[in-house]
Amino acid sequence: YEVFHLSRTGKARIHGGRPVFPQVPELTPEDVLASHVLIASEHRVLDADAECTLVTWRRARPSSR
Repeated sequence: YEVFHLSRTGKARIHGGRPVFPQVPELTPEDVLASHVLIASEHRVLDADAECTLVTWRRARPSSR
């Protein structure tokens, strides 16, 4: 994939949910995405009261030499 949209909220918990990142809690989701050569680009606040954000992670482009 080229793009991953990571949504987070500080005030909601889904008990019994399916984990997307099996490396958590040893790593953060952001650490996992960065380890797969994705770079955080667009940051949006979806709901400030719910502490809900959306960050778009994009695949790093290889440097041309």
